[in-house]
Amino acid sequence: MQYQITQRRQRGLTLIELLLVLVVVLAIAVTGFILFGQTSESQRSQQAQQALLSVGAGVGKVVSGRNFAGISNAVLIQAAVVPENLISGVAPTQTLVNPWGGAITVSPSGIASGTNNTYQVQFAAVPRSGCTSLLAATAVNFYRVQAGATVLINRDADDIEATAVDIAAACNAELNTITWTATG
Repeated sequence: MQYQITQRRQRGLTLIELLLVLVVVLAIAVTGFILFGQTSESQRSQQAQQALLSVGAGVGKVVSGRNFAGISNAVLIQAAVVPENLISGVAPTQTLVNPWGGAITVSPSGIASGTNNTYQVQFAAVPRSGCTSLLAATAVNFYRVQAGATVLINRDADDIEATAVDIAAACNAELNTITWTATG
């Protein structure tokens, strides 16, 4: 009697091949997610720089001279001198928000022996990576700059100037508050 040996033809993928495909797809997805996160943070930092410039330009439009008494978020919103994308809520309780969703606060301040001769712009809830890049790009343009309790720039008599190491140390919290003081 003769036995006939037949060879079965495999159809589809083996379990090992399927697992390899899955590993490759996951690796590509993780890489894309990491790159997207870095790009998004960079874009938010650029948007924050633009927001800071817009707020400063808005203050310049509503204040004549160097008396910043009465400057506030409400004044800037009512005068329609800040971009719509910075405004959150509905009138009369609208607020200004930064690209990370934290509050923007604009208020008068004083330097030396003066009162209301400067104004402050404060960004709350700025993440660590956004804090360092935003300060590195903007700090030198202001009279005084503070991250949390750390003064990084102070053009008073002591003339403090921040280094990259100082900025990184000041932005050590997960969410930071940055305050810029401008003279107009």
